[in-house]
Parts: sequence; structure tokens; C-alpha cells
Amino acid sequence: MDSTEYEGSAEATVTAQGRSAIPKEVRQAAGREPGTKAYITAKGTGGRIVLETRAQKIQRLRTTLTKQLGADSPSLADELAADRSRDARRESGAT
Repeated sequence: MDSTEYEGSAEATVTAQGRSAIPKEVRQAAGREPGTKAYITAKGTGGRIVLETRAQKIQRLRTTLTKQLGADSPSLADELAADRSRDARRESGAT
């Protein structure tokens, strides 16, 4: 994932329909091309808006989960596989 910090600001107007275009200067500073899908998130109480690619959002969520669960947390996939193995043994009559 690109960890580059982007700088760019410009004024934009929110229309009566609630729409607003991302000014060209900001798109260019963030490396966004027309037609690129983006996830838009409002942050905090000050109205800060964050624009992320899918990959950036996934990485941010992974980082947040790792911090909350701890880096040494067991893999959820491994836990699910272990649960299924226990269920299969129990259903087959094995202990």
C-alpha cells in the first residue's frame, strides 16, 4: 500500500442535492484519476472527510483490528478451522 502523505486543498461547493465534486488539484495531489472508486468517510466532529481507495481502507481496518486484538491474537481463520475439526470429530463419534 502506498503510504505517501498527500497535500492538496481547494474550495468546493455542496449543491442543493448534496453533491460536491472533488477539485482537480486535490484529485491530482491524492493521485486519483477520474472514474476511480473511492470510499468516503466523515471523521470526528469537525466535518473532516477522508477519501480512500479500497486497498487503503482494508489496510486501515487491518491495522485497527491488529491494534485492538493484539499482534499475537490467533488467526480467526485458524480458530474457525479448529472449530470445524472439533465439530466433525464430535459428529463422527470420535473424541
